[in-house]
Amino acid sequence: MAGFDPIIAMNFTLCVLIVLLGCLSYLKSRESICLYIAGAYVLFTISHLVSLLAIQGMETALVMIRALGYFVLVLGLYNVWTRNPAAPAGKKKR
Repeated sequence: MAGFDPIIAMNFTLCVLIVLLGCLSYLKSRESICLYIAGAYVLFTISHLVSLLAIQGMETALVMIRALGYFVLVLGLYNVWTRNPAAPAGKKKR
């Protein structure tokens, strides 16, 4: 065990904050991108937690988890990019 890493601890803390803000932002705006961001950062939070707990043998899983997090972010941004500008996200026609 290498000991406590303050950089990973800071990254973990900031990821948790981003997840919370993403969820709260979604509740207020109903913009799907907020959930994509929160979901991606949940995955980053998990990877930082595994690193903080110094769980051995998880290197491949960490790469997969982080790659999935980036994929979720790309998917969310693609969703915003391809959205019909005449139809704002989260707003349903009545």
